[in-house]
Amino acid sequence: SLYDVGGIAGQYQVTLPQRDETPRPLPTRIEVQVWRVMEKAIAGTGAQAWITHRSQTSVILVLAEKIEQWEDLRIKLVSTGSEPRDGEIYGKVVSATQLERSYEAVVRVTSMSPHIGKFFGA
Repeated sequence: SLYDVGGIAGQYQVTLPQRDETPRPLPTRIEVQVWRVMEKAIAGTGAQAWITHRSQTSVILVLAEKIEQWEDLRIKLVSTGSEPRDGEIYGKVVSATQLERSYEAVVRVTSMSPHIGKFFGA
């Protein structure tokens, strides 16, 4: 059986907050490097991409190279001159779409460094 637990009734009366999974556009896209993760090992070289949207559980990436649904990814924010951006995001591509000259991927975040969580306001 599969259950969706939303809280505890009775004397506790505790509920979990509702999650907003609507992707919101970022004011400015964020440059990142993306690596594929295969069998728990980082594969290949980092590809340039941009995070254009985010929600509480996912990010939307735009990248030049082809990406497939269900791929596991490691995402690292690219530092800008005065703003170091340490940390990583790990996630799984839940949908991938070919655009005119690029690809767009919705990535469900499975793990995020605390520093990046603060950067995104998570």
